[in-house]
This record gives sequence, structure tokens and C-alpha cells, in this order.
Amino acid sequence: MDCPNGQFGCPAMLSFVRRDCPSSRVPAVGTCSGPALPLGSSAVDRYTSSTYGDGYADIYDDWYDMREETGASVAWLSRVADGRPILELGVGTGRVAVPLAATGLEVWGIDSSLPMLERLREKPDGSSVRTVHTEMSTIALPNDAPPFGIAFAAYNTFFMMTTREEQLDCLRRIAALLTTDGVAVLDLFIPRGLVSPSGGVEVTSLAVDRLVLRAYRRWPTANTFEGQHVEITDAGVRLRPWSMRVMTPTELDALADEAGLCLADRWAGWNGEPFTDGSRRHISVYKRAEIGSPLSG
Repeated sequence: MDCPNGQFGCPAMLSFVRRDCPSSRVPAVGTCSGPALPLGSSAVDRYTSSTYGDGYADIYDDWYDMREETGASVAWLSRVADGRPILELGVGTGRVAVPLAATGLEVWGIDSSLPMLERLREKPDGSSVRTVHTEMSTIALPNDAPPFGIAFAAYNTFFMMTTREEQLDCLRRIAALLTTDGVAVLDLFIPRGLVSPSGGVEVTSLAVDRLVLRAYRRWPTANTFEGQHVEITDAGVRLRPWSMRVMTPTELDALADEAGLCLADRWAGWNGEPFTDGSRRHISVYKRAEIGSPLSG
């Protein structure tokens, strides 16, 4: 899922905030702390797998403008697909899936949020993407679904499953859905600096008739980020919650190995930028364990 205007406090843009120096972007005001969160639980009451999508669907495309990022990801995915079907996990409003389908590929997209899928279908050429309402942890597809050359989750979407069990089940399901030489592609930020439970509140938008705040907290023992965008207008208050479970590339590789996938390649961006110790994000490519071999950037 993507983030409004590059703003911190939403899952998508955590990749662009220094994890080793959170105070560089998060003000002291509103800082909080508390007891460790038990693994697998959520401090945001009534949060479910569809909460994020349901809460952001109405403003998703208005808040996100990532044309350069989208173009680079579409170019890479379409080249590696080489004519094979593609599956996007957490397809949302189709930011990547719709232009991918425009290249002539067979594109499927799953999402747990019906409002997100409705937005996709309403778009010009939205019907070019075969959409399925299902969880990322189960990926329940109809019988006519093909084996996929690529299954991918863009821009931190994989982290939006909030338990290790869900993430592992997702990777296992992906492995079962790929062609023999198919690949799983995950686009994720690198969570550096998760040292102590803390958080903050910050103004992201201020106008005469509208105020938007973002509030978040981190639970290092559970690798969990949780937060809200709070939109205040004359009409009232609108809460847009999010939650995510993060991991390092090394932890992700171990989870993938447990699911029967192995790392084939890793870059720092969709244009094949080299991955280094200083990289803030990674595009990681996994193949079925018996197949794993490097891909060219």
C-alpha cells in the first residue's frame, strides 16, 4: 500500500524515514511509551485485514502520486514476466496492476478490501485486471486461475499482514501458485532502529477547514508499527488506521526458506540499483527452493 505525499506515519513511506534516527522526522510532542505488545496482538481495537483498505479507499488515488515509481516497477515486472501471468497481492486501486495489464499481460489482483477493489473496477481499463476478494494469507483463487510467472507485493504491502503466521502462510501459498521457474517479488523498507516502544503525533496538513494529524507507535518486541491518520473537518473526525509487522531482509529470507522459497536476487530499487548495507529498501526476488538462481537486473 502506498502513502500520501511521502508522509511518515503510513506504511508505505516508512522506507524513506531514517530508522536509526527517528527524531529526525518525528517531533518530541506526543511521544509515548508502554509495555511490550504480545506477538500477534494488535493495540488498534477492531483492526482486521481489510481495515486499511476500507479506510483509505476513498482518498487513495488522491493522496498518492507515484508515477515514476509505478513506471519503473511496471517496466521491470513486465520484462521478467516474459508473457506469463502475474498476480499482485494487495492490488488496491490498481496503481501497478492496471498499467501492467496495459502491456498485454494477464494480470490478477487480490485484496481483502472490497472498497479498494470497487475503486479499481471503476477505473478506465480496470476490467483488464482479474480481481479476487481474498486474504493475502490464504490467496483463495477460483479454479481457472493459471500458474503465475510472478507473484508480487508492492511497496510494503507484505508487511501489512500483522502476524508471522499470516506472512508464512502467504509465502507458502505463493510457492504453490508459481510456475516451475516463477518468482515471488517483495518490495519492502528496511526497519532499522527498532529499539524501544515509542511513537509520535505530527501535523501533516493544515487548512482553514481541515486538519490532518498522523499518530503512530512502535512495538519492537512484536516488530509492529501501528498508527492513525486523523482527519478533522467541520463535518467531524475521520480515523484512518493502519498496522504492520516488519522484519529485516535476513529475517525475511529465513521465513521464505521455511516456506520453500530461496533468495534469487536483491536490489535497492526497481531500476536495479545495487543493494548495500546503507540501502533503505529492497526489491527481493525469490524462487522455489529447488530452482533458485540469480536473475539479471
